[in-house]
Amino acid sequence: MIKELFGKNPEIPAREKEIIKNVADEDCLNTLIANVKVVAPGLFDLKKKQHKKKQKRKAADKKEKEAKAPAPKPAAVRDNSQQ
Repeated sequence: MIKELFGKNPEIPAREKEIIKNVADEDCLNTLIANVKVVAPGLFDLKKKQHKKKQKRKAADKKEKEAKAPAPKPAAVRDNSQQ
């Protein structure tokens, strides 16, 4: 789409049009909108909710992992026969 926009412009020389055609779409897009910040109503609140859900999920995973892990043996019962 971006390449078509510049390719149809009659003010751009043919050599520059060829160069533009050889540039990857992703690179064109990243160059044109490198410092863009997306703003929408309620976007901050949505991100905040997603962050909280992620933190809850991490905490639940951590608890689940701790529950599955075997409890360490007390120091007095440890097997020292491997020494």
